[in-house]
Amino acid sequence: MKKKILFGLMLVMGFVLGLINVQAVLVPPCGPSLPPPWCQTAINCGAKECTAVYEAIDAPASALCHTDYDVLCPIPEPDGFCSPYNPFWVCQGTTAKGASCDTATCTLICQTGAAYVYKGIEATAESTATAFYTSLKAAGFFGDIVPCGEIDSCMEEVPVSALQSYNRLTCEGIKQSTLVRIFGDPAVNKALLEQVLPEIATRPEVLDALKSTGYQFVSPEQLAKFINDCGFECGTNTLEAVVNQQKLSVLANKAVDAARAAYGIELSTANEMGVTALKLYNNLYQKFEPLINLYNHPLVRLASVAHGAYSIVSSAFSGSGGGSEQAASVASNTLAAKNDIITAANCNIDGSSRITKCEPREFKGGNLKEWVNNCLGQPNCVLDDKDGALQCIAALPGGKDKPVEVRLCSIHVIDHRLNNMFTLTGKQNQGVVYQTDGFVNIDKGGTTKISVAGTGAFITDVKNNQLYIGPGTTFYYGKGDSEEDTYVTNAMILDYDSRIGVADVNAVEQQRYPENKQKNLKQNIELAVTFNKRDLQGYKNAINIEKSDGSYEITARGFSDILLLEEEKVFPLVTRNYAKGDASIIMHRNVKIPNTYIVNDETYEYTIKTIDDSTKVITKNGKIIEDSGSFDTRLSRRQNILVNNI
Repeated sequence: MKKKILFGLMLVMGFVLGLINVQAVLVPPCGPSLPPPWCQTAINCGAKECTAVYEAIDAPASALCHTDYDVLCPIPEPDGFCSPYNPFWVCQGTTAKGASCDTATCTLICQTGAAYVYKGIEATAESTATAFYTSLKAAGFFGDIVPCGEIDSCMEEVPVSALQSYNRLTCEGIKQSTLVRIFGDPAVNKALLEQVLPEIATRPEVLDALKSTGYQFVSPEQLAKFINDCGFECGTNTLEAVVNQQKLSVLANKAVDAARAAYGIELSTANEMGVTALKLYNNLYQKFEPLINLYNHPLVRLASVAHGAYSIVSSAFSGSGGGSEQAASVASNTLAAKNDIITAANCNIDGSSRITKCEPREFKGGNLKEWVNNCLGQPNCVLDDKDGALQCIAALPGGKDKPVEVRLCSIHVIDHRLNNMFTLTGKQNQGVVYQTDGFVNIDKGGTTKISVAGTGAFITDVKNNQLYIGPGTTFYYGKGDSEEDTYVTNAMILDYDSRIGVADVNAVEQQRYPENKQKNLKQNIELAVTFNKRDLQGYKNAINIEKSDGSYEITARGFSDILLLEEEKVFPLVTRNYAKGDASIIMHRNVKIPNTYIVNDETYEYTIKTIDDSTKVITKNGKIIEDSGSFDTRLSRRQNILVNNI
């Protein structure tokens, strides 16, 4: 029986010895073993904690293994006999035991068992430490258990979006590249970060990282606290760079002002001007009536009639394409105006503008008293040194949502309510003034570019012309320009006083007719519009509206669509090198225009007026060639030649 037991123990010993031979190359039989490689480098994130978790499991197991291996297993005790003269030995440890007819073999079996148990516990220690190491980094929260020597590694390895706290940024030795990674990541929690920044404000690597990433503080109060904590200990140049990269809305704050003043932090010229303008913007805006007042204005109501009838006119007089080309042209012009507005709204201050006192100016309409009180002689004007234009900020509608704002890369006045923009250039341009009824006074000087991407703009010029300007782009050339008092437009312009609406004609339509032979004329396809100028401007497409005691003379050249408005109906005509009417007057029969008009296309002259119950077109020799009433629409050959030039 003893021989069978001995044979079985020898088989076990052989198996265990094979295991030891495999493992012995790596570590001593009972350790203590080294933790995993990622726990061994002192500066690795979580190395100390990982090592501690590992050793908490490995050290007791190693000590117990050594007790068995070194103390208990080498003390065999007899337990019977293998033969009359050969005792049977038993070796008893805490974790293993052995039995053999030979004392050395008995000890070896016991030691091998102890080492085997230790190896299992060692594997558990490694897996537990690794799990702790992984979860520590995944949690993104590094409390005091993580020493400062490891924090740079933690901040470098862990995704910024996973960081739950930034308190350990107070540790010394965090590299600038790590700070740049955190400050520049869109996922950074600025509210938490800015609780820590004042504590590390004086470190050069912190300031350099804020500067290089263009870091934007979440609030003016946080920026002010940072400046105060940084104080004179920070390099002035770098701190100024960090301050100057903040948004104007943050810089234009009393707490930031006080902090800057305390430590001599200067704003750049562009920011100084922008902050001053923004403060004016917030504090000096006068209150304006709601837009409902504008929409109830008679011109606005009339403009809606003209706007709705415009497609009828373009269809009636267009060629084979009907009104589609004109509709496409209007859409293209509107999109171009919209893009101009978007570009201006996103432009950066270029440093060419500054705040100055407002100078005397002339304009028509209401609000003169308010302008004198808020603008004249007050440092409430923005002057563009590059283009020379001037704009009083206090002459624009204000409010929390900034319905009208000034952009300062050149001077752009953007009306977000109506989706319009006034771009001001020229040394004699003193800007726009909003009236309480919603109309905008444009100045008589310089150039005012009117970009309309909404339903229209409503303006009053210095000659007291009240105009509706439709979607597209219109330039008003004022004093100081060779084409003084001229509108050049690719949009519709409606004059309220005369009830005349005029619009440019698309390029496709213009190509269907012979070009004007006068080569000295500007060949722009846009329409030049003037008021009370006897001579047409030097454009191939031009209209002048002469006003005199209730009668109006329209002098036209080139290409244009023209509307004469009643209240709800229109009488359309066009110029295609010659003035032409429409005998059918679609949907608007019996229209009775309120004024008398003389139309002169430099070749023919007509009088258009209401007689009895309809509007009639009368030639110079007194013949009626068109009638909005029950007029025979069949034209004689002579009338065809006269009206349609065919």
